[in-house]
Amino acid sequence: MTADADFCTATVSGELDAENYAEGVTVEVTTLDDAIDTPDRTCQLRHAADSEDPQLHPAR
Repeated sequence: MTADADFCTATVSGELDAENYAEGVTVEVTTLDDAIDTPDRTCQLRHAADSEDPQLHPAR
């Protein structure tokens, strides 16, 4: 997972796998605290998912 490091950071509590996918993981997003009063900003987070499960990626 990546975020716009100039304004925010994202921390993921773990990695999803076959044992914990139903419980999920926690993503904590924090912003830069520089004591300067600035307007609201939007943090854009990007992620990717991959699986070796043949039901999700059937042979073509």
